[in-house]
Amino acid sequence: MTRIIWARYEYEDKLRTVGHMLIAGADEVGRGCLAGPMMAGMVVLPPGCQLQLADSKLLSAKKRAELTVQIREQAVAWSIGRVEHSEIDELGLSAALKLAFERALNQLGAQPDRLIIDGPHRIIEGDFVEPRVKADRDIACVAAGAIIAKVARDEWMHAQAEQFPQYGFATNVGYGSKAHLAALKEYGPSPIHRLSFKVKSHA
Repeated sequence: MTRIIWARYEYEDKLRTVGHMLIAGADEVGRGCLAGPMMAGMVVLPPGCQLQLADSKLLSAKKRAELTVQIREQAVAWSIGRVEHSEIDELGLSAALKLAFERALNQLGAQPDRLIIDGPHRIIEGDFVEPRVKADRDIACVAAGAIIAKVARDEWMHAQAEQFPQYGFATNVGYGSKAHLAALKEYGPSPIHRLSFKVKSHA
């Protein structure tokens, strides 16, 4: 059983002591999928927040759903930036990733004075943007962004499973599982597959 490491609030508290009062955390979900949109979740948590948050990949679907309700209720602001599969094909993955975060920021309804993005790269421009590796594991507001994006994207993919049951979206949510790759080989791509992604068939 994987031991869950709970995200902490210390870094956000430290930023507040040096004058950063509106701190947002953001992460993306669905970058490596073969089908469906990519989504970036962005969250500003209030000072003194007590939610127990962790890397979304380590939490059960039930726990992520429960936390998403709590995050949306308690957050100062939250948003999800969505980029469609067709936009990923048209723009390329890097540009689409940037667009997802930009849309999340534009929809946040508030301008953060510090935006922490999971990963090593400053995906969107601005001195207020801070990339941090493993931030989705270590920093609460980033973990919150990942959780709400994961739940939103999974819900969308589960709905598509009813329309395209042969691809197993209810379980793989668009990722390249062995069964998903086999279905692609047999049926070809659905209308929500990313046609720009090269798929390697399993023998």
